[in-house]
Amino acid sequence: MTTKDPLSLEGLTTYSLRDRLSKVSHQDFGQAWTKGGSFKEFLERLPNILAGRTLREVAAAWVRAANPVSRSFWAWGPTRSRWV
Repeated sequence: MTTKDPLSLEGLTTYSLRDRLSKVSHQDFGQAWTKGGSFKEFLERLPNILAGRTLREVAAAWVRAANPVSRSFWAWGPTRSRWV
């Protein structure tokens, strides 16, 4: 078995996590769903990041599409879904 040289840390810079600006706040995190709660409450408790936001957008689009006055087309692609 051959041994590998360790990675060089020369030129590596670090910074404090305390000083780093975060793109996510604690308000973006979800809350636990309570047994017996409605689907609307479930959606409201999802996190406001990643798929939680997307699922709420899809649910809202379904509601809009159910309106007989509106017309919707749903496109699904390999990278994301969107309403057109």
